[in-house]
Amino acid sequence: MLLEVTLAEDHEHLGKSGDSILVNDNYIVAIKKVGNGDAVMFIDLSDLGSFSEVHIRENYEKWYMLKLNI
Repeated sequence: MLLEVTLAEDHEHLGKSGDSILVNDNYIVAIKKVGNGDAVMFIDLSDLGSFSEVHIRENYEKWYMLKLNI
């Protein structure tokens, strides 16, 4: 599943503040809410040899995901 998020801060590999990006949920390790309603996604960028914090404008409490076991 891809999540469309807006960067709240510049990121070296992903873009500038205000850019919209798509993030594959398989790369997300954790999400933390910050005081101003934004969130920080902790992403495994092992393809680039790093683990990264990505500050986003969206609040994770609004996300819903359904996984089906087939």
